[in-house]
Amino acid sequence: MKVIEWLLEQDQPWIRYNTLTMLLDTPRGDRETCDARVEMMATPPVSKILEGISPDGGFWDEKTAKKYGAQAVAAGYVPKYRGTTWKLLFLAEAGAD
Repeated sequence: MKVIEWLLEQDQPWIRYNTLTMLLDTPRGDRETCDARVEMMATPPVSKILEGISPDGGFWDEKTAKKYGAQAVAAGYVPKYRGTTWKLLFLAEAGAD
């Protein structure tokens, strides 16, 4: 049970949310689960990723565009964790809205 207590700590709301929903089968409508989801959406890394959404729905990173080219960034084809595909994958796995 110490592992579950560790996963439910307040400092990582996206881990807490997923522990509640995936490991403990707490309903998504439960107050604790809803609170963890709201906090997850407002704190890094989820909030940091969401801040980078461009008007067209993609993720534009000027530093990455300079390194790999604007076309590669626009298409989402850049190294792991920099492109749109990787950011969307993380958001989906985290359970973000």
